[in-house]
Amino acid sequence: MKKLKLLLIATLVAVVAGCSTTLYNVNNHPVPNSITSPQMKKAILTAGGQIGWKMTEVKPGLIKATYAQGKHLAVVNIKYSTQSFSITRANSAGFEYDAKNSTIRRHYNWWISNLEKKIIAQVNLAAH
Repeated sequence: MKKLKLLLIATLVAVVAGCSTTLYNVNNHPVPNSITSPQMKKAILTAGGQIGWKMTEVKPGLIKATYAQGKHLAVVNIKYSTQSFSITRANSAGFEYDAKNSTIRRHYNWWISNLEKKIIAQVNLAAH
């Protein structure tokens, strides 16, 4: 019985530890040389909108994107130019973000990765 308890505790610890991972930010992802700033802006706004992100232009070269689902919220800053774009966490809720260790629940990173892929696809469409 004692061994079973230890096994259950070890399994639970492994599962809980596996739920968090290093925070994923997109840093200066390169874009095709032929893209213009208005095309970048439109590509980012379109990409986020297609997958349910609320996109707000803060100023030229900076878009705030917000996504909420149930008790989870992600707010990111998307900085862009004609050379690259970056996606960085501005705020989140429900993802157990640990600033000291820069860890967060894996599902947050999935949201960011999905947004990144959609932006890349729209940028590539705009550039060709």
